Amino acid sequence: MGGAASKNVKTEHFSLEDLLTPDDSVDMRKATIIIWRNRHKPEVISELAEVLSEYSDQKTVFEGIEFYLPQLAHMIIHLEVDWPTAALEQFVLIVCQHSLHFALQLHFILVGAMEDYQVEGVDGRRTAHGNGRYYRRCAKLLQNVHRCVVYGAPRVRHLEDLYRSGKLSKTELEEMGIAERRFQAAQMLDPAEMTVGGKEPSVLEGHLSYKRHLRRSCCHSKGWKQRWFKIQDRVLYCYNNKEGGRLHRAIPLEAAVVTIIPNPRHEHYFEVSPAATGAMSVVYMLKADSEDEMQKWVKHLQDQSIAPTFHQKGEEHMLYPAEFGRYQFFKSQRDFINRLTDISEEMRFLDRAIRTKALKERLPDVKVPPAAYLPLCKSTAPWSRILSLLPEEARAFSTKARCPCLVLFEVERDSQLDVANYLHQRYGALDAQGDRPPSMRLSTSQGAREGEGEKDGSLVNGKEVPALLAASPAGTNTGSSGGSKGPPPSSSLISTATSSSSTSTSSNHNTSHIKPAGLGGIDDISNPAPPSFTSVQSVSSLAPSSKQHGQEAPLCLGPLVDNPDEEAEEDSAAGAGMGEVPREGVPGSMHRRLSLAGIGMRNSMSTRSMNPSLWRVSRPNIAQELRKLPSEFRAALRKRSRTPSSYGVRGGGEGGGGMGATQGGVAGTSGGGGSKIEAAFGFNLTARSSMEGGGEGGRRESDWDDPNKIVPCYGEVWVQKRNRLREKTTFTRAVENGSWDLQAVIVKSNDDVRQEVFVMELISFYEEVFKQAGLAIWLRSYMIISTGNNTGLIAFLTDAISFDGLKKSNDYPGTLRGHFEKIYGGSESAEFKAAQQNFAQSLAGYSLLSYLLCFKDRHNGNIMIDKKGHVIHIDFGFVLGIMPGGKFSFERAPFKLTAEMVEILDGPNSALFKYYKELMVQGFKTAHAHAETVVTLMEIMSFQSKFPCFVQVGPAKAIAAFKQRLCHGQTLSDAQITRLIDVMVSRSYDACGTRWYDKFQLWTNGIVP
Repeated sequence: MGGAASKNVKTEHFSLEDLLTPDDSVDMRKATIIIWRNRHKPEVISELAEVLSEYSDQKTVFEGIEFYLPQLAHMIIHLEVDWPTAALEQFVLIVCQHSLHFALQLHFILVGAMEDYQVEGVDGRRTAHGNGRYYRRCAKLLQNVHRCVVYGAPRVRHLEDLYRSGKLSKTELEEMGIAERRFQAAQMLDPAEMTVGGKEPSVLEGHLSYKRHLRRSCCHSKGWKQRWFKIQDRVLYCYNNKEGGRLHRAIPLEAAVVTIIPNPRHEHYFEVSPAATGAMSVVYMLKADSEDEMQKWVKHLQDQSIAPTFHQKGEEHMLYPAEFGRYQFFKSQRDFINRLTDISEEMRFLDRAIRTKALKERLPDVKVPPAAYLPLCKSTAPWSRILSLLPEEARAFSTKARCPCLVLFEVERDSQLDVANYLHQRYGALDAQGDRPPSMRLSTSQGAREGEGEKDGSLVNGKEVPALLAASPAGTNTGSSGGSKGPPPSSSLISTATSSSSTSTSSNHNTSHIKPAGLGGIDDISNPAPPSFTSVQSVSSLAPSSKQHGQEAPLCLGPLVDNPDEEAEEDSAAGAGMGEVPREGVPGSMHRRLSLAGIGMRNSMSTRSMNPSLWRVSRPNIAQELRKLPSEFRAALRKRSRTPSSYGVRGGGEGGGGMGATQGGVAGTSGGGGSKIEAAFGFNLTARSSMEGGGEGGRRESDWDDPNKIVPCYGEVWVQKRNRLREKTTFTRAVENGSWDLQAVIVKSNDDVRQEVFVMELISFYEEVFKQAGLAIWLRSYMIISTGNNTGLIAFLTDAISFDGLKKSNDYPGTLRGHFEKIYGGSESAEFKAAQQNFAQSLAGYSLLSYLLCFKDRHNGNIMIDKKGHVIHIDFGFVLGIMPGGKFSFERAPFKLTAEMVEILDGPNSALFKYYKELMVQGFKTAHAHAETVVTLMEIMSFQSKFPCFVQVGPAKAIAAFKQRLCHGQTLSDAQITRLIDVMVSRSYDACGTRWYDKFQLWTNGIVP
């Protein structure tokens, strides 16, 4: 980052004052805004990526990175194609090494983008949004993400061993760990392999004759055509000619089957069948000019379908157990999730009456892989391993176009470890014997000088450390250009693993046997390769890939050791009672050596406390740590006040102006409004109801979780279901130690949920800023993850029922007001008043967001109510200007506010209704103050967007309409905002269009108004 260009950072680009929070943390919200505003200045992005890399191990910063991952990935895909550097890509690769869960999230985003930009569909027709440039970009980035997963940061485990033995301090461990990840990311982005500047490298390229397996139409011929084919980034590309020309098709090679088929009519004929995509199987028929050429193509295609190499030069090498363990986890986790979405897709074609029964019959066939978990979580969330599926509790929801499926899982929670730390401890960089994986054998240009691999070390922070660390990434150029690479691994590694290799493993390495000089030997490639690496097997021996996602770049494949009992020890601890059963035909000792449960896992109770956390709570001496930055940054840091921070919102608050300030402003504060409404009507804008523990009287949350309490209309509440299934479970040990739990997820197919992911991100953002402002506005954000361009997972909302389901219940008294009185007691009871307050606080939040984000399709099937009286909106397929019926839509009101909703609030003239409106006033003020962030997020996601809300309306029009609704750039007084809210409420209250839309849904879909 040094040099003349960096000295102008403060005046031309950004300053430390903009980027850091008062508690010396990086504000990822501001960083995202800076990246977008400077998208035409790659040098600014490079400087910012350097800063973000320094902080990526700080827990709050990492949470911000994960929160804004959709925006970061979108910019990497669509902006960096034209940049001379890959700064953002290098940054996310650093983060991928830090968390396998983050890498999995990024993988799903890239798979969806590759499916979007595939130039040819499975039927042979050109796709509407096909884009060869973006497709190649995604394929290359996906390949690098997979490399991060397989190879990781190899030296980190050595550094942790030195930390445990007292040879490194925690600060030194953190600094060197970041340096190692930066170095590995730079290695993957070597200039020789970058797509900018010069010809892209390929494994093999040349002319082949091609014939379409399926006709475009009955009149279209199927003659042989000669095209230019190229193997690159684990994809077989087909171009018009050698110079490139138009990209005709791209064939993903992961799990592809390459077969030589004798054909009397065509010599040198072979076929390539990629992983199945949807219900249609695709076969590519190819023909070479000679036998030697055919054999060469077939060999390279098969190699690419089985295992990649670190240097991407086409050479094959073996995988060590730790590398294979990470691969097996990553591959099996993806296949497990994709198998669930496949089942949802299969249910769609069945008769509605038998869908639930068929679902319960299919789920037992789904294999739960070792260390499987539901990815609907953050990397910093507590680890929960799936123990088993519960097919009998599954349910298929019937809709016209799709079949969402509710699936329940028994899980084992670990309150001591989060997701990232658990996966790091289980799948670390070293294998069970401490052997060095191939990715750690650096050339002499990368590590110590030739012949000095085990000589004396150097000083780091005043301490003597091994030669490996002295020559490690800390002193390497970590810029986007990467470091120099050495030759590929020795050919001696390309051999079959012998059965005489060491068979004993230990989950707890004895650090006293690790000598500093021995670490330096990792750079000494003259040492013979240890015998504990695994052999490469045919892809056909592994479980089949998903039917719906064939656009994935390949991963390293290893031996067939996917044993159902690989987690025997953990299941035994959980009460499963399973023992380790050796695989048939595989010696028990060999199986133990390759068992995933023994690969690099240090999870025993005696050693868990010794394992350093991945997260750095704070970064002391921040000015010294950012010593590479120009003096202007350090001067800004010294001037910062040490006042308490309002840091939050996944990376920092916007209060107080700064980058979060809009062009205008809002007069007045929420505090004044709160005291006024409290004095006038007896309600506090900042207080939760007594049900939430925010007041005296009424039930506390623990009382509402009472399993003996029967809640009419809701059926079996979640705590009752959980207790019932806990009594039936076979995982008794998990029940005894209190780690057993129940999780549920809704699996969707034939539905692009990426727009819903973005809307939920905005809801989560507003939920956080309302909390920071001290408002009692209640919103319920929940996790949604897109696993492709037409599949996804949605968190199940427990103890909630749709208004439609509520009104169809036999226990429903006929009105919402009557329902509240039946459940919570008379109108004068404390429970009833607490439920009223919950209803008002949640209704205010969703009314405001329905107006700002233009939520439509608000029939009673898309609005839920939980057992505490909160309103929850779901299903955001129509937002930001698109609506059912288009120009002829009934939904013209700002939001849905029916007469029976107002009846719960004691009518339009009640104090509670005025409290509801005052919450909206204060919420609008807060949203107005944070307009810049939301506008920026919309601008990012609307760029080259496939979201229906931007495609149908137009990005500029959709964003302009949002700004108009929020009065962006205007200075508003309290009276003006109050008048604006009054007008909105008046237009929405019992609106004619709302009533007609509810009637339309009743007539067409049977949804009760």
